[in-house]
Amino acid sequence: MPLLDHLRFNAILVMIEIEKGFTKGFQMRMFKAWANARPLATAFLFLLVAALYFLAPIVSVDPSQLFGNGERDVGAESFAQVLWPEIRLAAAILIAVVLIGWVRRTRLATWPRWSTLLLTVPFIAFCIFVIISPILVSESGAADVTLTQADWQSIWMACLVAILVGFFEELLFRGVVLQALLTRMNGGLAVIIAAIIFGLFHYVNWVSGQPLGVTTMQVLGAMAIGLLFGAFVLWTGSIWPSIFLHGLWDSSVSVSQTLQANVSPTGDVAEVIFDPWSALASPPMIYGVLLLVLWVFFDRRKRKATSV
Repeated sequence: MPLLDHLRFNAILVMIEIEKGFTKGFQMRMFKAWANARPLATAFLFLLVAALYFLAPIVSVDPSQLFGNGERDVGAESFAQVLWPEIRLAAAILIAVVLIGWVRRTRLATWPRWSTLLLTVPFIAFCIFVIISPILVSESGAADVTLTQADWQSIWMACLVAILVGFFEELLFRGVVLQALLTRMNGGLAVIIAAIIFGLFHYVNWVSGQPLGVTTMQVLGAMAIGLLFGAFVLWTGSIWPSIFLHGLWDSSVSVSQTLQANVSPTGDVAEVIFDPWSALASPPMIYGVLLLVLWVFFDRRKRKATSV
C-alpha cells in the first residue's frame, strides 16, 4: 500500500474512533440528563435490576426448595459464603451511580456533619449488646465460648461481607431510592417510604426458599432498621454513616448467631418466633422514629425561620 493511501487509511480509522467517542459521550450525557430529569424512574430501574439479579438464580434451583420451602441461613459461616457475589454487587452499583452522575446526589461524595455522629452512639452500643447477648444469657458466660480457628476466619469473612452488603444496600435504598423520593416529598415521608421498600425487597429471600414467617420478621426488622438509617442520612447529610452502621448491624447479628450456636448445648440457633409487634417495637424502630420526629421538628423550625 502506498504511503499516501496508508496515511489516508489511518486517518479514516482515527476519525471513526473519534466519532465513536463523541457518540458515546453524547449518549452518556443524554442518559445522565434522562436520569436527572426522572429520578423516580431511575430509582425504579435500579430496584428492578437488583430484584432480577437476586431472583435469577431460582431458575437453576430445585423448585421444591423455592417459595418458603428451603432452610434459614444463620451464622457467620453461611454469611461468609456470599463474599464474591457481594463484591460484584457493590462494584456494579458504584459503577452505575458514577455513570449516571449521581455520586453527589446519593451523598456518596459528602462527608457527614461530625457533630451529628454522636447520634449513632446509642445504636453502636445496641450492636455491641447484640453481639455479647449469647454470652450474657449463658450459664457459664464466656467460659462456654470455644471458637475454633475456622470459626474466627468465618467471623472475619462475615464482617467483610457485611460491609459490602451495607455499601450495596445503603447506596441503593438510602442513596438512589431515598434521594429520588426527596425530589417529590419531604424528608420524613421519603424516609418512611424508602424503609418500607427496603423491607419489602427482602421478600426475594422467601422466593429463594427462606420460610415465610422468618422472611416476614426479616422484612419488618429491615423496615425498622431502614427507618433508623434513613434518619441518620437526614441528620448527618451523608450516606457513609449508614453504610458503616449497616455493616456493623449485619456483623453483630451474624456474630451473635455464631456465638449462640457455640454456647448452646445442642449447637443450634434459636428459632425465629413470628411476632410482628416485637419487630415494630424494637430498639432500632423506637430510636429511628425518635430521630425522624426530631429531624422533622427542627427542619420545620428552620424553614419557618428562613421564610420570615
